[in-house]
Order: sequence, then structure tokens, then C-alpha cells
Amino acid sequence: MSVLKIFVSAALLSFALSARARPACEDINVNDPSVPECPTSGSTLLPETYPLMAAVVSDSDGGSEWVRSYVMNVLKAQSKNPPQFILPVSDETYSSVVAAIKKQAPNAATAQKWLSSLTQVPGDRYNWQQDYFESFFDKKTGKPVVRKVQGYDRDGNSFLNLSTGLQKNCNITTDGILPTPGEGDNGIRPGYYGGNIEALGDFCVLGDDHFEGHEWDDYHKQFCGSDKNVIKAPTSFLMVGHADEMFKTVPVPGKKAPCNIAVAVASPRKAVDLMRANPSEKTFDFMGSLKGHDLTDRMRSTSYARACHMINGDVQQIDTRDNGAVSLFYSLLNKMAYAGTIIGGTTDEDALRCANIKNGDFVRAFEQDSELNQFNKIVQSQMDSFIADVKAKFKERNHCEPQIIELPYLFQGSVVKENGKVTIEEGTGLSIFPNPSNGEVVGSTMILPDPANSTFRKYISSEYQKLGLKTSYVDTQFAHSLYGNLHCSSHALRYCRPKR
Repeated sequence: MSVLKIFVSAALLSFALSARARPACEDINVNDPSVPECPTSGSTLLPETYPLMAAVVSDSDGGSEWVRSYVMNVLKAQSKNPPQFILPVSDETYSSVVAAIKKQAPNAATAQKWLSSLTQVPGDRYNWQQDYFESFFDKKTGKPVVRKVQGYDRDGNSFLNLSTGLQKNCNITTDGILPTPGEGDNGIRPGYYGGNIEALGDFCVLGDDHFEGHEWDDYHKQFCGSDKNVIKAPTSFLMVGHADEMFKTVPVPGKKAPCNIAVAVASPRKAVDLMRANPSEKTFDFMGSLKGHDLTDRMRSTSYARACHMINGDVQQIDTRDNGAVSLFYSLLNKMAYAGTIIGGTTDEDALRCANIKNGDFVRAFEQDSELNQFNKIVQSQMDSFIADVKAKFKERNHCEPQIIELPYLFQGSVVKENGKVTIEEGTGLSIFPNPSNGEVVGSTMILPDPANSTFRKYISSEYQKLGLKTSYVDTQFAHSLYGNLHCSSHALRYCRPKR
């Protein structure tokens, strides 16, 4: 191509990118026949089978790389009618997203539209977008409505800034406060954070974490419409205790509503079965992208390898009864014959031994750790009961059952032994690997945390591909190390077609 042609092409692209002024969300037509109809059960929540009108994500913890990865994944998955991104981010992060769009957009028209979907907002930047507000839908318009969670003040002025940006750009309204019964940290209990309110078809799924007495009814009546629309999820065993940490509703393209959904549920049983079937694959695999100090730093900083960080200290100080995962890794590092390996000039043998563990060795150590084993067996029993409840209620209403996908999970946590009975100590459960249900559905694409295990990754991709869904994995180490993940760190505001 001649220099003149390159100059002209660049000039035309620059003009195209600067010509569009209105926000991308103005092009979204809620009455388009392709948009799924709004639920009529009385629930005002939308499941992740509906398209996005807006999305909120910040760089406060994950930095520019996280925001850029999330935005580009969403844009590629919902390309023609992109949502409006409300971005409480630095100028540097915003510029990096703009640069990524200009580089990755397939043509000038698409780049123009994608750039018009970006709205940078000032003020406080807060990572956990699922916690401080919830999004509902307006039954008359089908557009999102946002409500701040009462008493949640960790976000500073984040809600004010995002609601201003949503109103100005997309005419998305704020409908007061989401009242929360009871008090705890910041005036609320952890069970009342937004991440504990999810939709499954036209049902509401609420985690049972921290509800007491009449509080369950007081809470679900605000947005579920009727107790017949409510499914209770077992979340009390979790450290954070949100429903999005243990299940996900996903679309099944090609099936007619309301039977066009599948439900993905946490399954320690599936994790163990997959590891047994693939004993020679590495337990920890970060898509082959980490070496040297980056690898050892990763192994020392994550929940699933906390023992690797602790092992260099006085091992007598490790209370293996408080944390099954510590006992597991202590066993792996001290009772099994692993040779220290030098990678990239580092000789940190403890971290490298963890990094080189194979699935077969991991499972053997897991089965020898009675507390960790018992904890996960009790969790599996709770998940099986949840699945049975979901199937029964969904079938009674819709005369069909949703397909169930068992997502490979292993949890660390504590048990209580009393009078010969073993129970879970509530609030101690934490996913050892990045949480595979804590992702985002955009159209027919699953945007997922990378599970840090190639066996798990291949299985998850295969299961979703069978449904006709694509998968895209994101390194969410920053969120996993802070006891959350991709879905916790973003918030998608979805819309529906009002029933006439």
C-alpha cells in the first residue's frame, strides 16, 4: 500500500472515530422482536440469558489489564449493539481501552460504535460491583433500574457517579434504596450484598447466608414478587456467602423459552473425578503464561497455595485443623518426593514444588486429609439438594427440567465434630481454584475466570460447547486472591422486551 493510501485510510478512520457523539446504548431498541420478553412471574430480576444495556467495571484492584480484558471480551460477544460501559477508571486505563478498541475492532464503523460505548466517570473507584447496588428491570419499559444496597458505604461515592452516568447516557433510572433487614458490618450482613441475589429463569435465587427469622421473607418480597418465585441456595458455608459463588444460569441456544436454560453448579465430586481421570496433568496451569518469579509469586499469593507461602516459616505454627488446604499442601510438600526445580533463575523450592504437583498426587493427598475431604463431601451433598430443588420447582412451572452442568470446584474450609457428627463450620468455605461459576454470560459467550487447571479448563469448555456456547478465559488472579472473582468485580445491567 502506498504512503498516500495509508495516510488517507488513517485520516478516514480518524474522522469516523470522531464523528459519532451519541452513546452506543441509544441504539438499543428494547422492542426489537429479537429481544426476549420480560418475565411475567412478578420477579423483577433478569437472568444472564438477556442482553446487556450497560456494564460497570473499575480498575481499583485489577488495574488497566483487567478493565481492558473485560471490556473487549464483552464488546466481541455483543458487537452489534454494545452496552454502555460506565468506567470509574484512571485516565491511563481509559486510554488503554480506547487503544485496544482501535487495534482490535474489525473495521472503522465497529470501532466508532465501540468507542461510543465508553463513559469514564470521576470519583471513587471500587472493585466489587456486585455488592453495593442491584439492577432490576422496569416492567413497563424493559429497561434496567438500579437500587443501592442500604447501609453499604465501602464504595464511597461510586453509586452516585455510576447512577449519574447511567441516567445521562442511557436514561437508566435509580429507584431509591434496596432495604436490608438486620445489621452487621456497614449496617448490613454479608448475605445482603447484591452478589447474593441472582435469577434463574423467572425465579429468584437467594443465598441463605445470614438470614434470620422473618428476614428471609422481608427481603425476597422486595423484588421476587412472591415466595413461589424463590429458590433458596446453600451459601452459608462460604466465606463471602454469595449465590454467584456456587451456581450460574446459562442460555441454551436453539431451545425455546422457558426451557432454554442450563444451570451450572459447584461440584467437588466432578473436580475429584476429573483429576483421577487425568493423573499426569499438572494441578496448577496458568495457561502456560507464567514462569520464573511470576510463577513463584503466583503460587505464594493465592488461596489454593497458601501453604506454599507459610511453609518457609515455622511449620509448628500451622494449625492444620483450622484449614484443610494447609494440611493438604503440608502433606504434599513434606511427605511426597518432589525434586526442587530451578525455573528462570529462582530456587524457591517450596513454591516450585507446589507449581509442579500433578493431579494424581493432589487427589491422593486430598483423600488422606480427612477434614478437607469431609468438608467437600458435605458441600457436595448441599449442592445435590439444591439441584433437586431447582429441577422440581422449574419442572412444576415449566414442564421441563434445566440441564445441569457440574462445575469442578474444590473448597478449603473447617468442619465441626460434635457427638459423633461432622458438620461444616459456616463462613469458612473458599474455592481453592478460581471460581468457575463466577463469570459473565454475554450472548452466546461465557466469559470465565481461568480455572488455573488445564483438566478443568478443557472440561468446562467442552460442556459449554455442547450447549452451543463459546468460552473465553480471563486471568482474574487479583480478584481470586481477594476472595471474589470476575462476576463479583463487574455488574451487567440487562434489558428485556415489555409484554404488550
